[in-house]
Amino acid sequence: MWRCLRCEVFSALPAMTPLLLLCGFVKIVTIATECVDRGDRFPENSVWIRNEYFNVTCKSGQIKVVNCISDFGTMIPLGSESFWENGIEYSCVDDDNGGSGEEPDACDGRHSEYFSNHFLVSCTSRKIVACVDKNGDIVKEGLFILDNGQLKSCYIYTNGKRARIDNKGCFNGTDYDDVTDESLHIKKYAIWRQGNYDLRCGDQGIHVYRCYLDKGKIMHAGSAWLDSNDAIQVCS
Repeated sequence: MWRCLRCEVFSALPAMTPLLLLCGFVKIVTIATECVDRGDRFPENSVWIRNEYFNVTCKSGQIKVVNCISDFGTMIPLGSESFWENGIEYSCVDDDNGGSGEEPDACDGRHSEYFSNHFLVSCTSRKIVACVDKNGDIVKEGLFILDNGQLKSCYIYTNGKRARIDNKGCFNGTDYDDVTDESLHIKKYAIWRQGNYDLRCGDQGIHVYRCYLDKGKIMHAGSAWLDSNDAIQVCS
C-alpha cells in the first residue's frame, strides 16, 4: 500500500472493469472505463485527491497513485523515502511492493480473531470489537497510545460493523503514566522545550523540531553540520 506520513492509500483498489458489448457476429465495442471511489464515479484519466494526502488517477479501471501531498500542499514524488517541509518528514512509498491493497480475511477457521490497522475483529461475531495500542493491548473504548506518543481515541459503533480512531494530539508521558492524565496531553502542532530540543506534536506523534547547540546556535530538524572535530552531527 502507498503511505504518506500518517495516511495510507492502496496503489490498486477495486474499481469497475471494462464492459464489452458484442454487436452482430464480429464487431466488439469497448465501453469507456471508469473508477468508483467511495461511491463517486471518475472517468478514465481523471485526477482527484483521495484521503487528503494523495493525488490519484483512473487507469484501465483501477485507481493509481500519481503523487503524495504534504500538509502545505506540496506535491511529493512517488518513491520519496524522506521529504522534509517545515520540520515535518514525509515519505511516499509503496509498502506492499505492488500488492493489491486488500486486507486478507484471517477468519479462515484457524483464528478466532485478527488485527487490522489497529482494530481487532472477531471471527465468531464478524464484528469489530476493539482497538489495539502500540503494545498490542486491547482498548474497547477511550484513549490509547500509538508509536511516538500519538494520542488516539477508540470508538466502536453499537452494531460492531463500524469503528473509528480519532486523533487527540500527543501524549508526553511514559508507559507507566495514566493515559487520561490531561497534564500530559499535548495539542496537535504544539511546540515545547525539553532539554536541548524543541519537540513538536506532529501528525506522526512527537518528534524533534529544533536542536539547541553551543553559543546559542539553533538547528532545525533534518539539518546537519560538522562539529569541532569535523564529525557530522544531525538534528533528529
